[in-house]
Amino acid sequence: MIYVRSTPPALLPVTLALFKQQLRLEADESFEDLLLQSYLEAAVAHLDGRDGILGRCLVDQVWTAYAEGPVRLPCGRAGFRLELGPVRSDLTVSVRYWAAGEYQDVDPGHYRVEQERLEEASVVLAPGASWPAAEPVRNAWRIDFVAGFGAAAAAVPAPLQAAILLLATDLANDRSGKTLASLVTNPTVDRLIAPYRKVAV
Repeated sequence: MIYVRSTPPALLPVTLALFKQQLRLEADESFEDLLLQSYLEAAVAHLDGRDGILGRCLVDQVWTAYAEGPVRLPCGRAGFRLELGPVRSDLTVSVRYWAAGEYQDVDPGHYRVEQERLEEASVVLAPGASWPAAEPVRNAWRIDFVAGFGAAAAAVPAPLQAAILLLATDLANDRSGKTLASLVTNPTVDRLIAPYRKVAV
């Protein structure tokens, strides 16, 4: 499947005010706010989403998954596995297919979302339903879903917030361009994110 983020998160998992406390800066010291904000964003990007090292999303964001068609899942049913999570199965997951020159909605009553593990979920048929016939084109199916721990920064686990602070602090404290190595080798960060890092199976 191809994953495209259609709506980014509304906020970062860590506020600029908290980051300034981490750096022991006064709240009214604002002359470097834009630079500090960029360090926070870089630290989050290092962990978050499809391209982050966690392989998961932090604050809620909307993604579109494109597929050629339903596949046979481990449960034995035909459907779609959403591997970029945590999938918010309590929110709307929409499925569309290509027909008559545009994407058509699949009746939400014909499918359901089953949470399998923290990092993924499956979209499967409801009992007695069947998938409609899509035209044989590339990316004939699209699934829109929300992934993240929650809409608020507080929903992101504390160890991940701490890891972001440490990564951003590395960037702030070493502006010589040597920090990239510490982003990879920081053992404290590694320990903090280890329980949340997606493991390939």
